[in-house]
Amino acid sequence: MKNILLFFTFFFSSVILSQPVINGDMSDASYTTLASYTSGQNGFGNDNDIGVIKYYSNGTDLYIGITGETVVDDNLVLFIDFSGYEGRGSNTLNAGAIGVFQNIGGAKMDFDVDFALAFNKGNTADKFYLDACRYGTAGVIACTNIGNTTSQLGVSVTQNLGATFGGVGDITYAFNNDFPN
Repeated sequence: MKNILLFFTFFFSSVILSQPVINGDMSDASYTTLASYTSGQNGFGNDNDIGVIKYYSNGTDLYIGITGETVVDDNLVLFIDFSGYEGRGSNTLNAGAIGVFQNIGGAKMDFDVDFALAFNKGNTADKFYLDACRYGTAGVIACTNIGNTTSQLGVSVTQNLGATFGGVGDITYAFNNDFPN
């Protein structure tokens, strides 16, 4: 009985402890590094450096972490394909109605895109914005500003993505302007 109790204590504590904390830090051991970059491997010169892209999935939720530097009103954009629907990759993305998506019309992707999330400081020093866009066979299905967080120290905010992405679902994100790496 003692061994079973010890196993359950270890199992449940490791399951609870393995889920990342959303605080803009990404030091949680449960993240897996997807890619890491050094200066010169980014899209906009030295102003927007991407450092590391990490992820974790518990089978229900997907956690994605990106370290990087953005200036002015530049964006970190994450393009996602969950449906596996083929055909968007050979077409242009068309323009959305908000943020970076207003200027993305005519862009061609070499992979299929269902959704896109754009994170930016919106020309402010005290907020971090999230814009979202959903694509389909006819182009943009929905595109909107989801909201922002005023914390630069990793305090998470949860907002609804259901209306933009279709169905139900929330996104929780955090911005840590003090993260050293």
